[in-house]
Amino acid sequence: MSKAKKTDNQPAAESAASQQTAPSSEPAEQQEQQTQPLSREEELEQAAKVAAQQMMEALKASQSAMQKATEAETKAAQVQDQLLRLQAEFDNYRKRTTAERDGAREDGFADALKLMLPVLDNLERAIASGEADSAITQGVKMVYQQMLDTFGKKGLTEIDALGQKFDPHLHAAVMQEPCEDESKHDTIAEVMQKGYTYKDRVLRYSAVKVYM
Repeated sequence: MSKAKKTDNQPAAESAASQQTAPSSEPAEQQEQQTQPLSREEELEQAAKVAAQQMMEALKASQSAMQKATEAETKAAQVQDQLLRLQAEFDNYRKRTTAERDGAREDGFADALKLMLPVLDNLERAIASGEADSAITQGVKMVYQQMLDTFGKKGLTEIDALGQKFDPHLHAAVMQEPCEDESKHDTIAEVMQKGYTYKDRVLRYSAVKVYM
């Protein structure tokens, strides 16, 4: 009885064993499909996709570089503008300080010349009251002329007044003299005290007598 049962179950066991040992055909088919070479159209399509992706990446990189370049150019322009403004401010400051320094120097020299005008007046009086041929008068004349020459090189100029039309910007009328000749009206008849200018400024107005 037991031997007969073994005989009946043997085909089923062999069938099960054959199912376990026999390799499956499905993985082999999938492997064959994976290793199968691509067609020409598929290769071109895949290459086109790769090229398109690379172009997009390159375009993004180019746009980013252009944006950075634009920002850098803007910053450079701003820096240049600031430098130009600083340079202009410095130039204005230098010109202003130079003008102030020159003005202060001119004011100081003008004040010094103005203090010397009474000395010139006294030398003129000494020459006028002295004997023309005396050695003292000749010496005073030399000193007077030397002072005029020296101050003249620095910009001191005597105001031309005698016989000129009265100019309130240069002359100060201290006396008036009637005159019947109308052509002489407002003409300077006599210089009471000489006036002087230093460059473009009046150090002392000429004190004059004017025909009326």
